Amino acid sequence: MYYCAENTRYEDIPVKSDYRGIKLTWRDVSLSVSLLICGFLYFDLISFPGLGAGVTAFSAVLCTVTWVYLKSRGYRQDKRSLVCMVLLIVSSVQFLIFDSTVEKSLNFIFVSLLFVYWTALFTKRTLDDTLSVYAAGDLIRQFFVTPFSNFGMCPGIILTAVSGKSIWKKILTAVLAVAAAAPLLFIVVGLLMSADGSFARMITSAGKFFSEDMIEMLLKFILGIPVAFYLCGLIFGDAAGLNGRSSRESFEKCAGKVALIPGTAVCSVLFVLCVIYAVFISLQAYELFGLAWGNVHADATYSSYARTGFFQLCTVAVINLAVAVSGYVFARDRKGMSLRIGVLALSAVTLVLSAVDLGKMALYVHYYGLTLLRVYASAFMAFLAFVFIIISLRQIRRFNSVRVFIILSAAFFILFSFAGISGRIAEYDIQRYEAGTLKMMDTAAMIQLSDEAVPYLYEEYKKTDDKKMKDRIYYAAVENHQEKADSGWRNFNAAQKKADGIRKKIVRKYRQGR
Repeated sequence: MYYCAENTRYEDIPVKSDYRGIKLTWRDVSLSVSLLICGFLYFDLISFPGLGAGVTAFSAVLCTVTWVYLKSRGYRQDKRSLVCMVLLIVSSVQFLIFDSTVEKSLNFIFVSLLFVYWTALFTKRTLDDTLSVYAAGDLIRQFFVTPFSNFGMCPGIILTAVSGKSIWKKILTAVLAVAAAAPLLFIVVGLLMSADGSFARMITSAGKFFSEDMIEMLLKFILGIPVAFYLCGLIFGDAAGLNGRSSRESFEKCAGKVALIPGTAVCSVLFVLCVIYAVFISLQAYELFGLAWGNVHADATYSSYARTGFFQLCTVAVINLAVAVSGYVFARDRKGMSLRIGVLALSAVTLVLSAVDLGKMALYVHYYGLTLLRVYASAFMAFLAFVFIIISLRQIRRFNSVRVFIILSAAFFILFSFAGISGRIAEYDIQRYEAGTLKMMDTAAMIQLSDEAVPYLYEEYKKTDDKKMKDRIYYAAVENHQEKADSGWRNFNAAQKKADGIRKKIVRKYRQGR
């Protein structure tokens, strides 16, 4: 630690000029410069759809920069922010372990949510001291209001720091302006190159003086500037209290303004929907509740029966959720007994339909095995059922349902992202195939599985003597394997590393005819 005067740390020394009336210190300048580097790293380390070790590394760098800056400003973490930070770290590690694109893409969104909420918890900028309905307002403010209302802070802080040296300020202003206008310049140059061959040859010749790596790094830095501005607006805005004018009072006032629909109108819609669902269930009782005995129409296959009914009822459940939430948001009498009864009835009917829907999928899986789509669809339907259970309980007894929903949803998603679903699917289908309860392994379904499934496929390859099965496994695990973009360690994950080693063994055995 460097000290410039007694009891005065270097980063506490104020910058000579203020920015918009805000007293700046050199720690703020350091944050701005560090986030410009983070903006570059965002595009250098994170590769879509690979999302491997690079995401973990970027998360570590960004969280470290944020933690050091906020701690230097005197902020200390409490229990809530520490829990959020632990969840952020655990979710970031997932990219190092698993290979499934869907789970990693969803986890990337989840990690982003955790980071913006963690900064609010760290700086005590949340609207409520506990998880509640105000968390929605926190996320809206953290994602949009705070970063975009302070979007110019990053260049403003740096320009203010060099304000005493006008020549450097002008140079920096020019560089930032050109960098910000780079997309427009690229479009104009491209159009001019298409319009004139001589100009195109001149630009091509000029480009030979720069290596591809230099051009790529420059492009990543330029693309990273808006990311740096966004992050600086978020972090500095939270630290300095520049969060716009949002508060609990403004949130409640906004909620009051959108309550425009009379409670009678909302209850009428709920009543009509419940009657329609009651008629549907009564008319289809034999078909819906006879699933346990495998009753289907003689002219229908299990595949068409289960698939058709499942996705229609899944859509109905989503519509019912939108209706229930909209009823609370837009109804004038939100605490009225009639509205509570209507929402409870709608939730109960939806739970019945969800049970039927999951029963259809269970029947489908019983005859045709698991696939990624079937698991994802079932997990989504189970999640909707869980939401309606909470909504139903909330109509019966008052409690902080939002807190319960957030905590259990986060736990559900973490279990989902760390389940290694492709591996579980391969293990389940292979066990049933070996037991004789599954007639055949679906090659198309095996191809869709990620690298977590390769170890299980290899075990079956070693056991089976069926040449056709060996061919299917070879095609699914090796022949159809698409090599990921060559970005070194950025796309690394343990599942892919292990699968690459196994693939070499499968190729060696296959070529030897074993």
